[in-house]
Amino acid sequence: MADPSLTLQFDDRTFARLKAAATSAGMPVEAYVRDILEAALSRPGVREGAATFEGAHDWTEANRRLAEYDRTGEYITLDDWLAEFRADMKSRLAD
Repeated sequence: MADPSLTLQFDDRTFARLKAAATSAGMPVEAYVRDILEAALSRPGVREGAATFEGAHDWTEANRRLAEYDRTGEYITLDDWLAEFRADMKSRLAD
């Protein structure tokens, strides 16, 4: 099987930054970019990570709330949510 390959094209500024970083790391540009991509792909993202770590979160509620926002455009500001949360915590601690 032939080695898979990919040709990437960068603007001059990005390529210069990659070349400087690769030179600083003592690596050829191609190897440096390959290492960056391999490192990026080895860290799971939100969707991938949710399925791979123990005790993964169920996204059902988050998806339901997002669908509701998409449908209505209504939301709760962080300040309002925090005020409600703090009031609830104070009430629970007082009991």
